[in-house]
Amino acid sequence: MARTKANALPFIDAEKRPFIRCRTLGHSWHDVDSLHWTPKWGVPLTLRCERCDMERRDTVKWDTGELLNRRYVKPKAYYYERGTTAPTRSEFRRLLLELRGVTEE
Repeated sequence: MARTKANALPFIDAEKRPFIRCRTLGHSWHDVDSLHWTPKWGVPLTLRCERCDMERRDTVKWDTGELLNRRYVKPKAYYYERGTTAPTRSEFRRLLLELRGVTEE
């Protein structure tokens, strides 16, 4: 199938290319020390994506393990500028295929 304007892939800036895998597959989390932030209550649990450095900061109730709060610290280039439309999940899948060198049949 030849590319047409309707199925053309969106342009991705070089600074956003490292995020294609995460936006397609989801993040690849691993736990890290929580020494650089302190919640007002509960115990900090920090996860960081090994591909894009996104950080997930959970606050957990120690005695029950209940999740009290969750926030994300995103790398600056992860965001799309206001008024700019981010590619859809389907477009990110196609971009990942292109990144991997997979061509059309």
